[in-house]
Amino acid sequence: MRIVFSISLFGLLAASPVLAAGGCGALKVKPTVASRTADAALVRRTDRGILTPASKRSLGPRNIDMAMAEGSWRLVWVSSKDAESSVYFFKREPKGGFALVDTWGGVIAPDDRDGGIDWARKLKGGGPSPRLAGCFVDALIAG
Repeated sequence: MRIVFSISLFGLLAASPVLAAGGCGALKVKPTVASRTADAALVRRTDRGILTPASKRSLGPRNIDMAMAEGSWRLVWVSSKDAESSVYFFKREPKGGFALVDTWGGVIAPDDRDGGIDWARKLKGGGPSPRLAGCFVDALIAG
């Protein structure tokens, strides 16, 4: 009887919109020193003037707050002492490297969630998936 109850409870939880929204955890890249170092190097190499020269030179693993990835897209949250926190949108190129597509700075108000998702989905190259775009917005709303 316990097995049936457990399976039924799991089925209810799996269908829950709250758990589906929590699926963003599956998109988060495990924050290791190696992954953060690689993301910092990628941001330094591709930054288009968001960071000051001093911040760009000193950008390191400690400045990478989070990264999410799905399919060919990688989003990297960056903080520095003299620039606003930003999210860098990268897309993997056919030859294997990542190219910077765009950068988001600032926050998103909860009532503009749909606008933030639309912005991300319309990025060059088709934008990230609806799931990744939603997770990006939800992370910004959460602060």
